[in-house]
Amino acid sequence: MKLKIFLFLIIVGFLAKVNAQSVGISDNGNPPFAGAILDVQSNTKGLLFPRMSTAQRNAIVNVTTGLMVYDTTLNQV
Repeated sequence: MKLKIFLFLIIVGFLAKVNAQSVGISDNGNPPFAGAILDVQSNTKGLLFPRMSTAQRNAIVNVTTGLMVYDTTLNQV
């Protein structure tokens, strides 16, 4: 029984290590930067943030630091 638990923990640890990789989205085929969880690269396109009115933005509960939303009422991020 202890051997089964030990092997299970080894497998879970291995899967956690394998799963901790970067995700890259690019139009030039470059691999993602290893120090980033998400790496978006393009020389011809931009990043589109969620868009909502000031009232919709203010209705978000449990806002976390760094949340980015484009406010269509004020025309600003």
